[in-house]
Amino acid sequence: MRTKQTPARPPTPRRRHSPGTPPHITNRGHVITPGHSTITPDKTDPSPPSLESRGEQTSAQKLDPAWVDEFAELWGNAWNAHDPAQVLELLTDDIVYDDSAWPKTMRGKADVREFLDHGWRAFPDLTFELIAGPHIAGDGPRAAYWWKATATHQGPIDPPGIPATGKQIEFDGVDIHDYRDGKIAKLRIIVNMNDIATQLGILPGPGSTAEKIMVGMHKLRSRHTRS
Repeated sequence: MRTKQTPARPPTPRRRHSPGTPPHITNRGHVITPGHSTITPDKTDPSPPSLESRGEQTSAQKLDPAWVDEFAELWGNAWNAHDPAQVLELLTDDIVYDDSAWPKTMRGKADVREFLDHGWRAFPDLTFELIAGPHIAGDGPRAAYWWKATATHQGPIDPPGIPATGKQIEFDGVDIHDYRDGKIAKLRIIVNMNDIATQLGILPGPGSTAEKIMVGMHKLRSRHTRS
C-alpha cells in the first residue's frame, strides 16, 4: 500500500514594503523599514554635524536658515553672558569688525577683546534682545539682525573719559555678519550714538534750549568761516 506523501510547504516569502513606499528615516540617522520592528543604523548618515561644520558647508553658498538661527542664539547668549571667550570663539582669527561705538576698525581678536572690556566696564549689565531676523542675503553667506539693548551706565567710558552717570539707557541697532568656516569673518554693528549720548546727558535733547544754542553757535561759526 502506497503511503500518501504530504507535499512540502513552500518557504514563507520575506515581508517587504510595498512598491512606492520608501523606508522611513528618523532624525537620529536610523532607517525603519515598514513591516519590520527592528531599527538599523544608517551607515551613510553618521551623527549630526556640528554647528561649525554646517557653517563650513554653507560658506560658499546660500546659508541654511536653521544654521543661522542656531548661530544667532549662540551669539546673543555669548554677549549677554559677558564672557569674552564665548564671543571670540564665534569669530575668525582675522575678524574685521566695525562698530559705531568704537573709533577704529578692529582687526583680530585682540582688538575685539579691548572693545569688549571697554564696553562691559562702562555698562556691566548690558543686555541684548533680538527684535527681528536673521535676514539672510541672497548673494553670499551674510545675515542681518535687528536687536534692542538695555544698560546702566555704572563705569567710566574711557576713552573719551566720561564718568559713570548711573543713568539707564535703551537703544536698538543692527548686526551684519559675513560668515566663513562657521564663524563671523566680517562684522558691522550700527547704532545711533547721538541717541545714546542724549540719554546719558552728554548731548542736549531734541528741541531743548541747549540744543538751540548749539545750533545757533554752529550757524554763527559757519557764517564767519564763509566771510
